[in-house]
Amino acid sequence: MKGLLATINMAKMLLTLFGLLILHQDVVEATYTMNETCAYYTGYIANPTNCQGWGACEDGVLKATGNCSDGFLYDSKKGICNYASKVQCGTSAQNICEHSDDNTLVAQPSDCTQYCYCKNKTIMGCTECPNNQLFNPTLGTCVNTYTCPADSICRLIPNNEFAGAETCGNYLRCLDGSGTEGTCKNGFFNALTGKCQSTNPCSTVSTNTLPPDTSICSGYRETSAPQYFADDSTCYGYYTCDSTTGTGIWRSCPYTLNFDGTSSTCVQANQVKCLKNRCANINLSFVTDPSSSCQKYYYCSGGQQSTTSTSCPTNAPYFDEVLQACVPTVPSYPICT
Repeated sequence: MKGLLATINMAKMLLTLFGLLILHQDVVEATYTMNETCAYYTGYIANPTNCQGWGACEDGVLKATGNCSDGFLYDSKKGICNYASKVQCGTSAQNICEHSDDNTLVAQPSDCTQYCYCKNKTIMGCTECPNNQLFNPTLGTCVNTYTCPADSICRLIPNNEFAGAETCGNYLRCLDGSGTEGTCKNGFFNALTGKCQSTNPCSTVSTNTLPPDTSICSGYRETSAPQYFADDSTCYGYYTCDSTTGTGIWRSCPYTLNFDGTSSTCVQANQVKCLKNRCANINLSFVTDPSSSCQKYYYCSGGQQSTTSTSCPTNAPYFDEVLQACVPTVPSYPICT
């Protein structure tokens, strides 16, 4: 454990030298969250909702996050903070002037340092902000500090790196923000090690699905958007509903994540208390007993948790699920409260 903590602390020190500021761990909404990306990749990644942000992934878990200094953006291709003028970090392609008024300035979707002039629903031209500034579309001007979005898992990962694909055991080769899926010549790709191996690393990924539910959508509140409800059978499954009389269709959270019924999102397993089998759909050897205030843990084997939980010793009475060890002080994860 000392080696793991030393490695993380040393990494944070090195990142600080590149203009990075260590922040608290955060969970964000995007096409791929950093939590989800960490299930497919080990190393440093970009923050999908903040072009200045980065995250550190290890063992399928988001261990730390931070921001580059003003004037810098996180360069996912090189894995460092770089001058904003040298980094392309943007949203998905779209006709940015289609829904804009004439004679307005809008953000350039592929480059947060640029803005474009719209007229007759058409881009008339784009200009780069001076002095490594970023364009804030709300203010309509270039500023020193602004959070601009990015998307796609390969836009978060350095060039020529390999990440796990949504098909567990396959890989994505990332290049210039796009990924090409492939398979190992012999065996399976392990996203946690970044290497091919002979044994299947996906043994704890649930392949079971639940049938449609005709009653769960009764809790649907009238809106135009789909809503999500926990399946009451697993920690990682949920149903999607589009009306009060509709049929709920079952879905699974990405590998390593659990469903949070309060926020209706998939989150890290330690962010939500689930009293069902917590060893399914996760890559851990031990998991917290959610009814013990993090003073007990279960052993995982083949995606199933042990029938009884084990108490931590008196000199280290709390179980830290991220560190996979008993520790002297209670962790701050929501599952411990």
